[in-house]
Amino acid sequence: MKIALTILLLFLTWYRCFFQLQIQPIERWDESTNISVIRNTRFHHSFPILFVEDKPFFEKSPLWYYVSLLLPVHPRAISATAGFLTILLVSYIAWKWWGPLAGFISWVILLTTNHLFVTNPSGVFSTHTFRSADVDSLFILFLICSFYTDNPKWKEFFSGLAVLTKGPLGLLPLVFSLNSLGWALLTILPWYVYMMAMFGHAFISAHLGYHIIDRSIYPLEGHAQHWWYYVRLLSNRQFFLSWELLVGSLIWLISHDKWKDPKIRSVVFIAGMLFLIPTLIQTKLAWYILPFYPFAALIIGAGVSAAVSHYRRYSGRAHRK
Repeated sequence: MKIALTILLLFLTWYRCFFQLQIQPIERWDESTNISVIRNTRFHHSFPILFVEDKPFFEKSPLWYYVSLLLPVHPRAISATAGFLTILLVSYIAWKWWGPLAGFISWVILLTTNHLFVTNPSGVFSTHTFRSADVDSLFILFLICSFYTDNPKWKEFFSGLAVLTKGPLGLLPLVFSLNSLGWALLTILPWYVYMMAMFGHAFISAHLGYHIIDRSIYPLEGHAQHWWYYVRLLSNRQFFLSWELLVGSLIWLISHDKWKDPKIRSVVFIAGMLFLIPTLIQTKLAWYILPFYPFAALIIGAGVSAAVSHYRRYSGRAHRK
């Protein structure tokens, strides 16, 4: 039975990530731009400098583009593969830390989170998914890898890869080990030093100034929303299966002895930061909370598993009496 269920979940995960991956037309804005960057860079033979519309591309970190340039597959396949691996890794983490039921629940939660797979769910503008040619999926995979590993060097290395994929949020898993950033810096700095040496103020102004700092303190390009925007998205079942399960699991874990588990505390902390930071950032786009979902799945998996175990123990004691 367990083998059959695992095979079914693997098939459903493959289906959600890869089925008819190239059928949908290329989405405007980011996906179209990303594919244009890959084509322009190949045309100019400018690697490691990225090009778009015959000029250097400073907007985003380079790693997703480098992987897309080096691998002979459609750019969407990079994201789909990263999404597939993310779902498996999150399920494995939940299973290893809290048991098979936690792994199963986390797996189901991610598979039923439409926001990870569907463009513009419920008519809300959101084009970044596990199935689109965008950087988010690969970033989330490296973020989860950094969070999970106990090896300090690997944690810093994966965190550095996350930064090189999407930006400073990739450093978040290192808050529990700030005594050392050596391997992260060795991963991150070569590209930044090279770009600053080549392009100086133009790169700093565009990459760090406009797309990181300004995006945080101003609602750029008309993307202004109320502070409760992401709460509203999570309460929409076309985005996320059940905010009730999430809140209930969180309350259960905090109010019972499971809160003593440092793994529970770290998952809740990272999830909280991944929700709070986009809420505080003034430019609000629906896909900014995509990294939150794997940690929400871990919370629900841990909470439901703990509640079921508690009920079984209570029922067993009542039956013996």
